[in-house]
Amino acid sequence: MKSVVDYLKQLDLSETEAKIYLTLIENGPKRVRELAEAVGLKRTTAYLYIDALIGRGLAAEDTKESGTVIIANPPQRLQYLVDQKYKTAKSLHLELPTILKAIKTSSSQSKTPEEETEIKYLKGINNVKAIYEDAFKKNEIRSYVKIEETPTLSSDNAVLFANAFRKNKKLRMWEIIYDSPFSRRQTIKILSQNNKGYSCKFMPSNLKWSTKEDILIYDNKVVIINYGGKVSSIVLHNTNFYNNSKELFDFIWKMLPF
Repeated sequence: MKSVVDYLKQLDLSETEAKIYLTLIENGPKRVRELAEAVGLKRTTAYLYIDALIGRGLAAEDTKESGTVIIANPPQRLQYLVDQKYKTAKSLHLELPTILKAIKTSSSQSKTPEEETEIKYLKGINNVKAIYEDAFKKNEIRSYVKIEETPTLSSDNAVLFANAFRKNKKLRMWEIIYDSPFSRRQTIKILSQNNKGYSCKFMPSNLKWSTKEDILIYDNKVVIINYGGKVSSIVLHNTNFYNNSKELFDFIWKMLPF
């Protein structure tokens, strides 16, 4: 089963989604409660993974007189996911020369006389909180993040998130998140708070992000927050670099599946 799970993960299924799908293939239709027990999940959490499988065409609901069960669609449906993966890879390959040219052109543009590059290096959790508070006052934030099991930071950030979306109804935030069981649990908490301005996608599960950090792109700034060891931050304030980073983020966002 290990090799099958690894293959399914390359098709952008999480390990839990792969296990649920294989459980349905091997054991036949199951109620959500039974399926959750089989893979070691809470029933409410299992719905999220089941909905994802249904969205990919790998599972379906079957309503009978005795109740609703979840069924697996035939494994041949995997061909569609493989075809989509191939099309995406081919598109990325074909567009790479254009993207490289655009990046080179942007980076070679001369800086206007009035534009200055400001770089700040900050230490400590309090400065991190101040950065988030500053970002949440704006209407658009883009972020790459590796969410780690850091209780103090996680709880503090959860409060900041809740207050930000409550105070600023115009706030829109897009996050590309390192894929891990913990980060998925944290994301479920954020989405359960009904933050309509919040959207997220997960990085491919085979992508290894070695550092514990959050990269924020907002308000002509690119901020790198490092949670590894002593907490520190680098704030780079430069319009050209911000615009390039924003364009690259939006391109990656479009390429990632929901």
